[in-house]
Amino acid sequence: MKHVIVVGAGLAGLSAALRLADAGHRVTVLEKSSEPGGRVRRVRPPSPDEPFVDFGQHLLLGCYRRTFQLAHRLGTDSGLEAVEGVTPFLSGPGIVHPYRVGRLPAPLHALGGLAGLDHLSFLQRLNLGRAAIAAKAGIRLDPEGLDRMSARRWLERNGQGPDAIAGFWEPMVLATMNIPSVDASALLLATVIDRGFFASRSDAIPYLARTTLYDALIGPAIKEIRALNGRVMLRVKVAALEESASGRISAVITSKGAREAADAVVLAVPNWQVGPVIDGMSRLRGVRSKAEALGFNSIVSAELWFDRRWMRYRFAGLLGSPVQWVFDHPQSNRVSAVISSADGLHSLSQKELTDLCLAEIRRFFPESSGTQVVSSMAIKVPRATFRGCTGQAAYRIPKGTPYENLCMAGDWTATGLPATIEGAVASGFAAADELALA
Repeated sequence: MKHVIVVGAGLAGLSAALRLADAGHRVTVLEKSSEPGGRVRRVRPPSPDEPFVDFGQHLLLGCYRRTFQLAHRLGTDSGLEAVEGVTPFLSGPGIVHPYRVGRLPAPLHALGGLAGLDHLSFLQRLNLGRAAIAAKAGIRLDPEGLDRMSARRWLERNGQGPDAIAGFWEPMVLATMNIPSVDASALLLATVIDRGFFASRSDAIPYLARTTLYDALIGPAIKEIRALNGRVMLRVKVAALEESASGRISAVITSKGAREAADAVVLAVPNWQVGPVIDGMSRLRGVRSKAEALGFNSIVSAELWFDRRWMRYRFAGLLGSPVQWVFDHPQSNRVSAVISSADGLHSLSQKELTDLCLAEIRRFFPESSGTQVVSSMAIKVPRATFRGCTGQAAYRIPKGTPYENLCMAGDWTATGLPATIEGAVASGFAAADELALA
């Protein structure tokens, strides 16, 4: 039995820790924050009468197999709810273009959804399938070439005009990659298309947490780790890794100078936090430079509590708006408005952000008129995801490192996926499996 220290209590770290604990290893998770979960942690709303909310809105897809495997292991499958029926795009006040995942087998399941996008011409909708076919071919025949090309250029080369890009592809890119298509890697977009939207009907079904992702994944994972005699320690910042004379990682050193001995370590922190921990370790110099080269992008969101429920859909996309997506939380009359790639908005105050989002909600949803906002809060995440720019594959490191008992985990590692919950969980599982076999 090994003692494995996992640095970071986000989804990647907790997934790795639970898998290692299940394999019989003694696990210690060290988290610098007072709240576990990383970018899916929970936050307290302004009103003490309201339950916790997620640190920003998240959407899952049926193709998130590792995530659902984790939920099944935790016994919390029911905490993730499939969203069947219409998910509309709105192009103006009350102007609804209904998208839905059809009930026919793949790839025909996509036809019903595309038929509802009547803000595009029939030929434009039919032509969307051309990009789906090109995605499958490109991933298999020339992934390196795809990664050198922007998503926008790739879409244009595959017959997608300005209307189709603005009215369908751009919202998809922002939602899944948190970066505009003009900068995004075409390889990542092709992966999203291939695995999610045009793979199978079940893969394309969206899922939302019934309450919070903390309730569905984070809290239960911590409970299970502790039940297996593991430790999860908060407010413990890891400052460095200690290398033994034999060339292995022998311990982690905390910011307070404490030494925690380890047989193996999983470093499961965001790419922008890796550098300080491995500073001065010559064998990891390339890791630091690659992690920093990936950079980061921001997300802001507004949580608005109304005096009654008014939204008819679980979520909807807005076209021609700074707010890309709006989500309904019927159990609390709460609506979440999300703005991806929001670097220019962090200077706004809480009130300015919530006023901006409320104005867009009022503009697109006439049915919200007459309702009152009883409470609100803005959530700013300046460093939300790595930047999935062109050429990103060269900077995403594998799980293994030059140290046989040190593995990396995080959605920014070489998962082949954008910065998603699925990438985080998959990376944690992969790192745990690597160390369990070492």
